[in-house]
Amino acid sequence: METMFQYINETPDQCRINIHHSKELTKEVVDLFCEGDYQRVMIMSSGSSYHAALTPKYFVEKVLKVKVEVMTSFTVLHYESVFDDHTFYIGMGQSGRSNNTNQAMQKIRDAGCKVVGVTGNVDAVMKHHADVIVNWGMGIEKIGFVTKGYATGVLFYMLFALEAALRKQIITEAEYQAYKDELLKMCDVIERAIPVVDAWYKRNEKSLYEFTRAHVLGYGSGMGAALEGALKMQETMGKACTAFEFEEFLHGPCYELNPEKTVFILDTSGANKERVQQLYHEVHRLTDEVYLITNVPVDDEKALVVEHDLDEHLSVLVNVLAMQMIAAYGNQKWVNPMLEKRIAFCDTMAAKSPKTGKEIGL
Repeated sequence: METMFQYINETPDQCRINIHHSKELTKEVVDLFCEGDYQRVMIMSSGSSYHAALTPKYFVEKVLKVKVEVMTSFTVLHYESVFDDHTFYIGMGQSGRSNNTNQAMQKIRDAGCKVVGVTGNVDAVMKHHADVIVNWGMGIEKIGFVTKGYATGVLFYMLFALEAALRKQIITEAEYQAYKDELLKMCDVIERAIPVVDAWYKRNEKSLYEFTRAHVLGYGSGMGAALEGALKMQETMGKACTAFEFEEFLHGPCYELNPEKTVFILDTSGANKERVQQLYHEVHRLTDEVYLITNVPVDDEKALVVEHDLDEHLSVLVNVLAMQMIAAYGNQKWVNPMLEKRIAFCDTMAAKSPKTGKEIGL
């Protein structure tokens, strides 16, 4: 029987496979990108796929030298009206069955622009709404509270950026190989971190399962991981969780804090590292339920310390493990008392199209 733990543990090896086969994995998307004079990339998606697209935004911009915009599929479908041939459009969805995403992709095609579908299910209905459809290399994941899918989705965009930048001679072969070496090192850190995260959870199991309200704080590339972490805990534990950029948290949301509230801080080793450490220490004035996820040694049982020297754009896939582990244990323990009503609600709202029977995974 599949579990979230299984998919968490499969993530490092799946990412290594994708890195070693990045040219084949991204070829169709890179070919299409290099055919045009694209000055911008726009990705439309929902849920974990939205978070997976948002997380590598700054890495892609840094490597490929184009502006990346990530939007919810609903917004594109109902509000965006200006489309152009200099924007590279991508629709992303792990199941390939999101109605908003597929309809938004079709809207852009009807406007005369090409659209790439990036999915875990190339036989899903998304294929009818894309000029090119590719599997982002997640392997198989059958549990809707995705973990491996998020990580491999983030990685896909990084690999696309590297392959396209190399093809267009934006980066040198040496720079390309150095990036890939760092990505492989990231996989090693994730693998090494999994038992460390598990031990951290078990040290704090009672409070990590019984909290009632939490804020997850991130910044830069870590903002996508913060959003994903909050979503995972909402889905698997029925907890109230909200993600904020850590400075925005100081502009109002912090007023909600009291000793009964919980704060998770994702320290991604970026330019704001000292500011994050200051926040970690000062927020204890308001609550003791503060969990710092960092690579800096901290003498605190609630701090999760995974020592590494990864770039901030890569450290996010280490940091998100904390949220995924909480969710995986929560998924084992919690039974949604309104499960049948929730299923009926989701079916009625029809956010996704029915399965065709050919899909593998979600």
